Amino acid sequence: MQALAGVIDGEIDPAKVERVPQTPGETKSLVREAITDTAGDTLSLLGTTSDGSQLLLFHLAKLVTGLAAAQSLEDMRTAAAEFEPTASAFLANVDSGAVKLPFQLKGEATVMAEIETRATAVTEALQAGAP
Repeated sequence: MQALAGVIDGEIDPAKVERVPQTPGETKSLVREAITDTAGDTLSLLGTTSDGSQLLLFHLAKLVTGLAAAQSLEDMRTAAAEFEPTASAFLANVDSGAVKLPFQLKGEATVMAEIETRATAVTEALQAGAP
């Protein structure tokens, strides 16, 4: 009798079992599992997202205050100068394909709809006094 693929001593070896999603929910679960396996767990992703948000807020605040005080085009350039090398390097990596951004795959309209839907749901929960 031939042994079943993926079965070792009566135990299933999950690494050898092909999982084919049958529903959109199963597809989403498998994609999320792949993200965890390759990009990091939820807390790691949250930490990176938090770092990125803080970096952007910091440099946006510096840019806005610099632009608000600007008296000339040269002042405006000075306001942007500190972050420009970082921004240019990042954009070059995106343009070359070395860095891939999920919103580019999903599409900006889809991402904006997700942001709007989730932001509204969170706001409504806060307004309802959810614990």
